[in-house]
Amino acid sequence: MGEGILRYLKRSSPYLSEERVKSLTTPGKAEWLIQSHCIGYNLSKAYYTDLFSPESMVLKPGVLGDAYPRGHSTYRHWLSRTWDSLHPIALVIGINPNTATESEEDGMTLFLTRLLKGLKGEYKCGGYVLVNCCDWRGSPPGLLKDVDEPCSEKNIDTIHELLVKCNFIVASWGTTKYGKFLDDCRIAIENLVRRSGKRAICFSRTKTPLYCSRRIKNCNQNWSDTPMPWS
Repeated sequence: MGEGILRYLKRSSPYLSEERVKSLTTPGKAEWLIQSHCIGYNLSKAYYTDLFSPESMVLKPGVLGDAYPRGHSTYRHWLSRTWDSLHPIALVIGINPNTATESEEDGMTLFLTRLLKGLKGEYKCGGYVLVNCCDWRGSPPGLLKDVDEPCSEKNIDTIHELLVKCNFIVASWGTTKYGKFLDDCRIAIENLVRRSGKRAICFSRTKTPLYCSRRIKNCNQNWSDTPMPWS
């Protein structure tokens, strides 16, 4: 598992020096490291081991992926997953990109695919496009306040264009405070969503844009397995 964690950190946390990455992967810190990267607090070590293996990051059969830019770019403007091209596409708006690419998953994209594939009725969809308040690739979101340019010049325009094309929106930009810059981005995104006139849902009993992740589902009492209208 140590090699898997090392590989994950190198990709998801480019701000860390090589020496710091190695120090964080010592046996005594492995459990803390996994939990601090939002994998989930009540899952087995077998799950952790599987998550960090190269095989677990490959797209599942029947799921097509794309992204722009492709590969492990500094900024990722959007990422898509499609499993049924005959059904509508949802637009998910998160906080900032992690490690996923057009051909590789991360914890959030794996969770989103399972979550949205399970939707029925009026929100049944054949895939999603994932955009973010900030398109700088990194983990965790608390680092955004220390980044010179957490948003590229293309981010808001990209979200605006995709709002026009999507069938409905999944509000997943979170409620945790990460600084004034992200607060301002969230307000801008909320205004865009409201002006779009598109339906917007969330997975929160309080109808707030709760961040969609396995950890939030397992640990947050406000999580709702049934989609709720975002307000």
